Amino acid sequence: MRKWLLILSLTTAILSQKALAEEGGSPLAPDMMMIQLGSHHSNLSAPRNIGSFESFNPGVIFSWEVNSSRGSISAGVFRNSYGSPSPVLSYSHRLKDFETGYVAAFAGIADYGSDAEFVNNGGLGSLVPLAGLHIRHRNFYGQLIPAKEEAGWGAIVVFGLQFDL
Repeated sequence: MRKWLLILSLTTAILSQKALAEEGGSPLAPDMMMIQLGSHHSNLSAPRNIGSFESFNPGVIFSWEVNSSRGSISAGVFRNSYGSPSPVLSYSHRLKDFETGYVAAFAGIADYGSDAEFVNNGGLGSLVPLAGLHIRHRNFYGQLIPAKEEAGWGAIVVFGLQFDL
């Protein structure tokens, strides 16, 4: 409960920066907010002691545009598929813009804490590398993240809502 209270406090602080920016007062204001809702694991097996992946993965992620709006840096937190909060930091670069959205490639890292033991993370301790495609259509987004396990390759599909601030 304490972690989620901290997350709510940070979200409020970031949104207040946006309000200050609109009054000409804060260069720290984010340009975009993503509300992560859930995920689906395709061709991936949950560890035996977990049973199954959790598909309800709420989270809040803020983005700041860089590189003339082609790229963005994002930071936030989400509930990982094992049920624990995971802070995340990533960079994305738009590959193709459309009238109603875009496709971007992204790479980043999330801190899974003790849940990292269940992930093939290349010996990075609690850190889990993430990379994939981000597709936005109006205020909806989806991400396709390839994932490797001992039996082969699978994918994680993440979805949620995305708003310009």
